[in-house]
Amino acid sequence: MKKTVFSYTQKIKFDPYITILSFTLLIIGFAIFFSAALGVMARYETKFYNIIQNQAVFGILLGTLGFFTGSIFPKEYIKKLSPFLYLAAILLCILVFVPGIGVEHGGAKRWIELFGISMQPSEVLKYASIILLGTIYANFQEIKRTNFNNDFKFTFENVFSHRFTIIGILLLGVLLVLKEPDLGTSTIILSGIFSVFFILRAKWTDALILVCITLPILFGFYTFYPHAKERVNTFMFPDKNSEDQNYQVKQTKISLGAGGLWGDGYGQSIQKYHYLPEPIGDSIFAVLGEEFGFVGSVIILILIISLGFRLIFISQHVRDPFGKSVLIGTGTVILVQTFLNAGSSAAAIPFTGVPLPLISHGGTSIIITMTMLGLCSQISAKKFLS
Repeated sequence: MKKTVFSYTQKIKFDPYITILSFTLLIIGFAIFFSAALGVMARYETKFYNIIQNQAVFGILLGTLGFFTGSIFPKEYIKKLSPFLYLAAILLCILVFVPGIGVEHGGAKRWIELFGISMQPSEVLKYASIILLGTIYANFQEIKRTNFNNDFKFTFENVFSHRFTIIGILLLGVLLVLKEPDLGTSTIILSGIFSVFFILRAKWTDALILVCITLPILFGFYTFYPHAKERVNTFMFPDKNSEDQNYQVKQTKISLGAGGLWGDGYGQSIQKYHYLPEPIGDSIFAVLGEEFGFVGSVIILILIISLGFRLIFISQHVRDPFGKSVLIGTGTVILVQTFLNAGSSAAAIPFTGVPLPLISHGGTSIIITMTMLGLCSQISAKKFLS
C-alpha cells in the first residue's frame, strides 16, 4: 500500500531536547521582543500594535505550526521538493529588485511585499541551500552504494560531473543577497554551505576552490559598497570615524554596560526608547543586556548555543546523509547567526545587522527556523539509518 504524508502522522516522534529548547526560546524571545517593542511605541504608537500582532501571528502561531509541519512531513518528499524550493528561493530573491514589490529599508532592499504580506526571501534561501546540497549528497551516496566499487574516492569532483555547476548554483543565491546588499546574511548562507560541504568529507583542494571564489566576491563587496567599507572601518578605526558612523555601535555598548551584572529589570531599558535605531531587530541583544544584565544575556546565549550544538552532536550519530546534512547545516546557521548578532552588538566584530534567532523581529525568519527545527527534531528522534 502506497504511503502518503498522512500515513506518517501515526509515527510522529520528537527529539525532546530540540523541542523544549526551541519552544523555550520562542516564548522567551517573544517576551524580550515585546519589551523591546515598547521603544517603537514611544515613536510610532500605531506601528507598535501592528508589530506585536505580526510577531504573535507569524512568530508564535505560524512558527509553532511550522515546527510541527517539519516534524511530520516525510524527508523523502522534502528531498524531492528541494530543487523546487531552491528555485523558489532564488525567484523570491530576484523579486526584491522588482519595483513595486521590493521594499527598501535602511538603504537596503531585503524584503518583498505581496498581497499585503511582507517577507525576507534570504531567510528562505538560507535553508533551501542546505536542503539542496544535502539532497545532492544523499543521491550521490545512493549511486555510490549501488554502482561504484570500493576503490572509488569521494571528492567533490566525483559528486558532480560538473562541480562548478553546483558551486555556481549555490553562489548565485549568495550573490543575489550581496546585491541587496546584505553581507551578514550572505555570510550565514556561506557558513551553512561550508558546514555541509565539509561533512561530505570533500578534499581540501575542493574547499580551496570555494574559498578562492568567495574571497574576491567579499573583497568586491567591500570595495564597491560604501556602507560595507564604512562598517569595517568603523570597527577597525573607531576613533577616526564620525559620530554618525559610530552611533549605533556606541549605543549598543552603552546599553550592555548599563545592564551590569544583573540588569535593570524587565521592561526597564532606557536606550530602546530614543537611542537604539533598531531595538526590535539588529540591536535587540543590547536591550536584552540592559534589562537582564550579563547573567541574563549569558543564559539566553547558552540556550541558543545548546540548541545549535545539540543539532551538530546528533548529526554525528545519524547515518542518513540527508539528515546529517540538514542537522549540521541548521546548527551551523543558528550558531553563526547568533555570533554575528551578539558579537556586533558588543563591538567584537563589524556591525552586521542580522537578527537574533527566534528573538528578533521577523516573521519569515522565525517560521523558517522553526520549520527546520521541526525537521531536525524528526530526524533526531527517528535517527534514520537508510
